[in-house]
Amino acid sequence: MRLGGYPAPWCELLGLRVEELAPLADGVTVLLEDRGETAGGGVACDGVPAAGRLWQDVIDLRGAVPLLTFGQGLLAGVAAATEHEYGHGRAFYLGTLPDRATLGSLVRRVCGHAGLTLRDDLPGGVEAIRRGEYLFLISHVDQPVEVDIGARCLDRLSSAVVGPRAVLAPRDVLVLGPGPADRGGAVPEVPGQLSQR
Repeated sequence: MRLGGYPAPWCELLGLRVEELAPLADGVTVLLEDRGETAGGGVACDGVPAAGRLWQDVIDLRGAVPLLTFGQGLLAGVAAATEHEYGHGRAFYLGTLPDRATLGSLVRRVCGHAGLTLRDDLPGGVEAIRRGEYLFLISHVDQPVEVDIGARCLDRLSSAVVGPRAVLAPRDVLVLGPGPADRGGAVPEVPGQLSQR
């Protein structure tokens, strides 16, 4: 056990201390309010208010700024998601599990600060990761999925030329990498290394 409160030893990095954890009953949600810095964070989508579920942390801010606050109940006005500048970077903390749209907005913000672009053009369950000069496309689903890779490319696993659209079989992988131009050696540009799952 570590002393210094939760989440020791990261309280200084996160600029906060969690005083208490308040679990929410199954199916119960709590309204979240945007603090003006999170694009789309306060209103999820189609006018549906942002909501948190599963738990609420009672957060004592010690340098962090709130991105979202709880909008109702005993914790109304208390930080629900935070950002803290630390060293040459930033640390983010969630004091609840936001709804999918609000979480997506927060993840895009974090990715932007890290210089990554969240891929939202991939089919659900497909992961795209760049490692050096290779692009890995990984299917995590149990049915074939079509992916637009933008150009003819050489699949380094099968030595087949694929694209500009390719079908990934269930749980399949493509490894696109450089190769002879006549074999489809172009590798599509993929910003960042994140994907939609």
